Amino acid sequence: MEDLAKTPKLHRREGVFYLRSRVPAEVLKAASDNPKEWHRRTALRGSPIEAWMSLRGKNGQPKKEVWRSLEARDASSAKRALAIKQVELDNLYAEIIKTLAETNPQPSAQDVERIALEWFLDFEKLRKDESLNLLHGDSPEEANDIQTTLREDLANAQSQHPQHIASYHRTVDQLLVKNGYASISKSPEFLALTQLIQRGHIERARRDLDEFAGTFGRTHDEFFASSASNQINQRTNKTYGYTLEALIEDFKAERSPLITEKTIASYGIAYRVAVDLLGKTASVAMISRDDCKSYIELLRQLPSNYEKRPQLRGLNAVDAAKKAKQLGLEPMSISTAKSYYNRYMALLNYAVDTDQLSKNSGKKLSVGKSTVAPEDRRESFNLDELQKIFTSSAFLE
Repeated sequence: MEDLAKTPKLHRREGVFYLRSRVPAEVLKAASDNPKEWHRRTALRGSPIEAWMSLRGKNGQPKKEVWRSLEARDASSAKRALAIKQVELDNLYAEIIKTLAETNPQPSAQDVERIALEWFLDFEKLRKDESLNLLHGDSPEEANDIQTTLREDLANAQSQHPQHIASYHRTVDQLLVKNGYASISKSPEFLALTQLIQRGHIERARRDLDEFAGTFGRTHDEFFASSASNQINQRTNKTYGYTLEALIEDFKAERSPLITEKTIASYGIAYRVAVDLLGKTASVAMISRDDCKSYIELLRQLPSNYEKRPQLRGLNAVDAAKKAKQLGLEPMSISTAKSYYNRYMALLNYAVDTDQLSKNSGKKLSVGKSTVAPEDRRESFNLDELQKIFTSSAFLE
């Protein structure tokens, strides 16, 4: 008896042998990339091609596998017919892929460069937050680990390893289809765009190393020093160069006409704590969730009105908190700390609104719960009590 397991595409139904074959992924992709042309050539209403229609499934999409009768009842005849039928199918698959690809235009050399630059712009935006997080470490060991990671990223970008090249090919395929062009693997345009995408990864990895060392706006590959990339560099320099002191001044200038002097004073205390903690030249773009946690911790150690206390007068917030702890001074209440922290959050929200900070990472942090029991908290005046107060002789005289 013939062992069919040795010929996996050969199957027998009711005594007749059939070819069973999976439709190649390239055919499925070609139909997916150009659905209008696929339907035109396989639907009865268009200009159908009979051979193509045999691959059309009930949902209008290509079948994932096909069966072809070999019109043979003995295994030896079936195997000879199998080879012929497989060649016919392979030719059909090649025709479909080629025809669908040719109905979409090929990009010109200028199109390839434009697509690469647009991709690099988007790539920079996606990498911005990640790069910011890599700019510093909390310890020399962490800094060394970060630098090692950045060097590994550069080595991977420069590598010709098949896995990395395959990743670039996927990116190129997506970009060409997205821009309405034919994605023909190994075509000159496809390979040219692949090379530019790899150069973009190398350029970004080198910039990450520069930024880790404190250098911003430097371009290594002249292709990415074009007008599009220069705009990125200008925006990056502006973002990193915008200081906490500048942010506070801009915020005050915009909000001062809308709030009272007393409120402005309370904002001032909240912002002096931030400046004392982070430094007035701190980059707004680098303010992190950990910085916000440190701000809360500092507030929880400071006494209320610490600037007016004789023992702490003249000290910055950080030194005042240390001295207050040594003297055993009671820290400010939770409600006071919350009010200062809310003002600090208003400042960071303003930074987000003006595109100087990607997001306010401290928005959902908790300052803590009040230690004052609910029954001991001061209740609001009711309407009768307010009427008695404002109709008293002290207000009427």
